[in-house]
Amino acid sequence: MDYREIKAKSVDEAITKACIDLGIISDRLDYEIIQEASSGFLGFGAKDAIIRYREKPIIIEDKEIIEITETKVIDNTGYDLNNLVSVDDIEARAEAAAKRDKELGIEPVEKKESRDRDNKRGGRNRDRDNRRGGKNRREGGRDRDRDSRRRKASEDVARMGGKIIKEEKPHEPSQPKPQRKVSAKSEEQVAAIKETASTFLKDVFKSMDMDVNIEMNYDQAEGCLECCFDGDDMGILIGKHGQTLDSLQYLTSLVVNKGQEEYIRIKLDTEDYRSRRKETLVNLSRNIAYKVKQTGSAIALEPMNPYERRIIHSALQNNRDVETYSEGEEPYRYVVVTLKK
Repeated sequence: MDYREIKAKSVDEAITKACIDLGIISDRLDYEIIQEASSGFLGFGAKDAIIRYREKPIIIEDKEIIEITETKVIDNTGYDLNNLVSVDDIEARAEAAAKRDKELGIEPVEKKESRDRDNKRGGRNRDRDNRRGGKNRREGGRDRDRDSRRRKASEDVARMGGKIIKEEKPHEPSQPKPQRKVSAKSEEQVAAIKETASTFLKDVFKSMDMDVNIEMNYDQAEGCLECCFDGDDMGILIGKHGQTLDSLQYLTSLVVNKGQEEYIRIKLDTEDYRSRRKETLVNLSRNIAYKVKQTGSAIALEPMNPYERRIIHSALQNNRDVETYSEGEEPYRYVVVTLKK
């Protein structure tokens, strides 16, 4: 299969997109990093990550395959077949050694009966040792395979932005929050909310020397003010993993909810970042769930804001093998994915 190239905001996101494109899990992905992502200086000169990828080919081992070169013949165990000694050669050497001993007058010390008896005992001992050695080799092979799988899983998890937890703390699985009751706002109240948010955001963009168009819509059912931005260099507003956009959203929420009797949600978005980020997190959660099932160990993801943690919880809520819960204090609170008890 030929290599393809894909571009994304980070290497992790590019790997996730590649897995989605091929319809495989990350274990089956063969990729090479062409360009690392760079945030530039204050958002200027930012570069996307680029990777070349394809699905790993399936290799079928054939133990009877022999490699033939001009100078020697080598089997798949690595032995040089040209230097092997045949049974006839061994018997000829033994007869020559016995003839030489006879000419020199050297008599064998052991009797045939005792030699046969010792040979039988030695044979039994060798058989027993071979059985034990075979068992030890099998157990050692299983241990090495298990360690190799765990090491590979740890590398994959680290690449996806998580880490394996060896010892878990007592926890309660995440439960869906009760639906928030929202009362309808009048047109005057909605207009006042929009005016407050618009004034604050325009002052921020003016201080940043940015020309940004703002479109606002208030969702009465959710009690949420949605603000969409449009303009040049929107990557500056998004920041790494949306951190700048999240911070601006938090500050806008503080300004809008000051003096309000009922909490109003604020959602800031640009270039459909929220939708793309949600798709990335859903695919990440599925890969993490597969790794947890494969290794049997819990995995802690990188710290996320409450909105992104809810996406992970919702994506794995109906998974029959794993469950999720949150740990830590804001802003370093993170999601842990573990096997169901």
